[in-house]
Amino acid sequence: MAGRLCLAAVFFGPLPAPLYMRTEPRLLGRPLFYWYQFACVLLGAAVLLGAFALRRLGRRRARPTEARD
Repeated sequence: MAGRLCLAAVFFGPLPAPLYMRTEPRLLGRPLFYWYQFACVLLGAAVLLGAFALRRLGRRRARPTEARD
């Protein structure tokens, strides 16, 4: 469930384009639009990695333990 929420945040983050389609402020000569999109890509990669880790951890906990002799 938490992984799906992470994925939804990555999907809906860049959608409100009118909020960041501006030329000011600038960072290293680039307008806000470019560095916001770049930040979304980096944040999206981090969130997807976290969602993958949460899913993997959930599968590991759901797996029944093997009987030991």
